[in-house]
Amino acid sequence: MFSSRTSPASQRLSTLIMGGSAVLLVLCIIAYPDKSFQASLQGLKVWWTIIFPALLPFLILSEMLKAYGWVHGIGVLLDPFMRTLFRLPGIGGWAWSVGWTAGYPAGAEAVVRLRKDNELSRLEAERLLG
Repeated sequence: MFSSRTSPASQRLSTLIMGGSAVLLVLCIIAYPDKSFQASLQGLKVWWTIIFPALLPFLILSEMLKAYGWVHGIGVLLDPFMRTLFRLPGIGGWAWSVGWTAGYPAGAEAVVRLRKDNELSRLEAERLLG
C-alpha cells in the first residue's frame, strides 16, 4: 500500500534540488549584485509603504483589545455561535475575526497567543488554524 514515509533516494534527490537551488540563488546574487540590491530595495519599499501601514492598525487594535480584557467579553458573546458552527470556545471567535480582517498571519498569531495563555487547547487551536 501507499506509505507516508519517503524513500531515502527521494530524500536525497530533494536535498540535492534544494541545495542546488540555493547555490544557484547565491551565484545569481554574486553575478548581479546591483539588480539584487535594487530588487531587495523595491521589496522593502512595498513592505514599508503598503503592507506595514495596512496591518499596523489591526495589530495595535488587537493588542489593545487583549490587554483591556475585551477579548474575553467578545468571547462570551460569540460563544454560542462558535460552539454551534465550529465546536470551539467563543474566545476563538476573536482570533477568527482577526484573521479575517488583518489576514492569516495576524490570525495565526492571535491563535498562538490564546494557546500560550491556555485559553485554547491544542486540538482547538489546530482546528481554529485550519
